[in-house]
Amino acid sequence: MILDRFAAGYITIANLAIEEAGDSVRVTGSVPSEDERQRALNLLGEAKAEGIRSTHAIEVRPSDKPADEAASVADIRYPPEPA
Repeated sequence: MILDRFAAGYITIANLAIEEAGDSVRVTGSVPSEDERQRALNLLGEAKAEGIRSTHAIEVRPSDKPADEAASVADIRYPPEPA
C-alpha cells in the first residue's frame, strides 16, 4: 500500500519505519533531502484523500555518503539476477 507508493515515488525508505494496520499507516524516520520529504508528505496526503489514516514524523538527514557513492548502492526493488 504505502510502501508501493513510496517505491513508485522514489522515496528512500532505508531510514523509515513504515507501520501499516488496516486502513491506517504510521511513517517515522528520516530521508536524505527536503525534496524527498515533500514527495513523501504529498504521497501520504494522496493516501489520506483516499481514506487511509496516516501519521508521520519524517526528518531530513543528508546522507553521509558522497552523491556518486550513494547512487551506486543497489536498488532493492530490482535485485540482481542469480548467477
